[in-house]
Amino acid sequence: MRLRCAGLYRYLCFSGKALNFINRNIRAPGCHNRTTTGNPMPARRSGGKSPPPVVYDPSLRPVMRAVLMPLVLFCLLLLAVTTALFNHLQSYAVEQRAEATLSDLEFRLWRAIESQSDTLTAIEELIAERPELQAMLQQQNRSALLQAFASYYRDLRRQLGITHFYFHAPDLTNIARLHRPARFGDQINRITALGSRDNQATVSGMELGVMGTFTLRVVTPVRTGQDVLGYIELGTEVEDIAAMATGDTGVHWAAFIYKRLVRALDWQEGMDMLGRRHDWQTFNDVVLINESGSLPASWQPYMNQNPDGYKGPLPSFDERSWFTGQVSFPDVSGRDVGYFQFFIDVSHYRDQVATTAYIVYAGIVVLILVAAAFLYLLLRRADQNLSFRLHQLHNLAFTDPLTLLPNRELFADRLSHALNVAGRSGRHVAVMFLDLDDFKSINDSLGHSAGDELLVDVARRLNACIREGDTLARQGGDEFALVVENLSDEHQVVAVADHIIEALKAPVVINQQEVSTGVSIGISMYPQNGQTPEELMRNADAAMYMAKASGKNCFAFYTSDLTVSAIQKITLLAELKKALSQGSISLNYQPVVDSDTGRQVGFEALARWEHPQQGFISPRTFIDLAEDCGLIHELGHYLIDQILAQIRQWLDRGLHPGRISINVSAAQVEQPDFAGFLDRQLSSYRIPPGMIALEITESALMTKIEHSVEQLNRLGRMGISVWIDDFGTGYSSLAYLKQLPIDVLKIDASFVQDIPGDADDLAIVRAIISMAQALNIEVLAEGVETEEQAACLKAMECHFVQGYWFSRPLTPAQASQRLLEPQYYTL
Repeated sequence: MRLRCAGLYRYLCFSGKALNFINRNIRAPGCHNRTTTGNPMPARRSGGKSPPPVVYDPSLRPVMRAVLMPLVLFCLLLLAVTTALFNHLQSYAVEQRAEATLSDLEFRLWRAIESQSDTLTAIEELIAERPELQAMLQQQNRSALLQAFASYYRDLRRQLGITHFYFHAPDLTNIARLHRPARFGDQINRITALGSRDNQATVSGMELGVMGTFTLRVVTPVRTGQDVLGYIELGTEVEDIAAMATGDTGVHWAAFIYKRLVRALDWQEGMDMLGRRHDWQTFNDVVLINESGSLPASWQPYMNQNPDGYKGPLPSFDERSWFTGQVSFPDVSGRDVGYFQFFIDVSHYRDQVATTAYIVYAGIVVLILVAAAFLYLLLRRADQNLSFRLHQLHNLAFTDPLTLLPNRELFADRLSHALNVAGRSGRHVAVMFLDLDDFKSINDSLGHSAGDELLVDVARRLNACIREGDTLARQGGDEFALVVENLSDEHQVVAVADHIIEALKAPVVINQQEVSTGVSIGISMYPQNGQTPEELMRNADAAMYMAKASGKNCFAFYTSDLTVSAIQKITLLAELKKALSQGSISLNYQPVVDSDTGRQVGFEALARWEHPQQGFISPRTFIDLAEDCGLIHELGHYLIDQILAQIRQWLDRGLHPGRISINVSAAQVEQPDFAGFLDRQLSSYRIPPGMIALEITESALMTKIEHSVEQLNRLGRMGISVWIDDFGTGYSSLAYLKQLPIDVLKIDASFVQDIPGDADDLAIVRAIISMAQALNIEVLAEGVETEEQAACLKAMECHFVQGYWFSRPLTPAQASQRLLEPQYYTL
């Protein structure tokens, strides 16, 4: 898997002026056109000549001068409109800043509630661990509890704003109230207490009291073994939490409860008990339970406009401008019981905006006057092609030229817009990342034009699957992305994903050949899997690779089960792609020695990756990663091209490297055009096929043996040697060995490392050599590290040997020097 969020928002390479022009004239109207068609922009120009430029007749000049008077009037009208517009924009800018402050306050409020809940839970756990508490609860010794925890409660009240402190019996009969010692013995029926009793676990949540107090409550059972001795309950009134949230922001607040949820007498009794001013009749649908400061009388009519709170500007008070907005607070059952009304001083914002607006306004006035002076000249130079040129820039900036779908730029804008809408409406948004399965093999075998035709057909099918209001975009290559908006649950996304997978199953005819491809889809959900476009795209990308790992042609939702190692794997894949694009994967060459003559007869080419931070990355690590994630074809083509280029360089210098063996995977051999690709590359570099050997592991060879027989026979007919790597570790059939054009069996190093001392390994090696000789197949032993191993293998008539005893893998420069100064080894 890989992370591609670093490339998620690559922008088109316009000059600064062109990009400015597009943003002013094109982007705003185009970026919010939420259509389901694949061509959200005007269609591309199909060809033809541009219209000829306008030729102005001198006789038209008096007519054009006559236009100036209406233009002057127009400029005056424009000034008036601009004045009104700036007043509106000033109010709008102030409102936006205030709404941003309100959003931040809402976030801080819920964070304060969560933090206070964690604090209360931790305190209750500490209290529950006190040994003397168990005896007090068993005896239901109220006086002992009050005496033991009275000072403790006072400290909690002063330092942490904890307003309620209870001890309950196992049947939820109240034993003691530290905050109201005189009251006890009543039965507790609150949701949090009942939930803690029923689940025998800590339960927390906001609850509305009968007297109109709204309190965060946490209830924890006290146990001895499996027995529950009682419960501890702590609480903090929501007003105290509001004070924590607003802190030093200078924002005033008032807390309201809906009248329908409390009785007037109970509420008045509660307010009297708490020493707060109260008037049941002040507001129509709510009652005020607390406030950070007295509300001006001029604001009260605004509070009565809407039973769920008022949002908007308020009359000036204390020579300052104010903006207000509300944040609802639900109780533990999810029922809205009231709201906070926050009052934000926007005087500073308004002054800032006014100063900026006046400067800009003055500049605009000057520009209008200057523009009016030069408008006559500009009219004469008007270009009839302007509309077409704007259209062309529009398509270039925001659409994919092949499929006419929105590109990354437009997709990023629409995703941001969708998240903003979902944030306000409380609905869900899904981001789907689509990657075509096996597209590269189709592209390589049929050509890039066929690949483009397939992409266009896929885009057409995808467009037919999406809903009205969703956005489909091409991210590049064979990758697409889809924003699915206005969702209530994940089932709607599943239906879209199933529809897409089903739609792409049908084959398409390209170049008179029937081609089919699947699609792997990763899905991330807002707000569950991310709050920003970058997070959602990254997580959808990760989920897409989970889908590929699950067998392709399916979809997967992003989950938090992506472990650190999985994320590291995604990162490593992204860096592997980067290394490939930058040519950072290098090759070493390990000599292969003839055991009879001691002469070097060739090399095995070995891929090497020196990571800039992690250092040497094992070939098994990054090659296995490339196979898992569909990158093996690109990696294999790159390595084969580099090896053939090096062989050509040696031959041009008059050096003869012998036979070069290249490791290939089963996925590469399974490609229909693999033999054709090798043939083209060998012809391009003018290299005889006999100089090349392909090494494929025994286990990989046996995975799809029928297909392997056909492909390897074709390679054998071309003159390319076929070697079986790691022989003895798989499950080869001798019948298939006889059918395949195998030239060399490579004995796995695990059998060589303990000979001649290990009798079992010695017997296995001897059996492999004897079998190969009987089948007229040569044998190469790898991993030879000692003189004794080399001598033993020669004695058993092993044809070739390879290992650190003769040479470590060499860089291309070292291998070239070895060819200039040939060495003979004594076995």
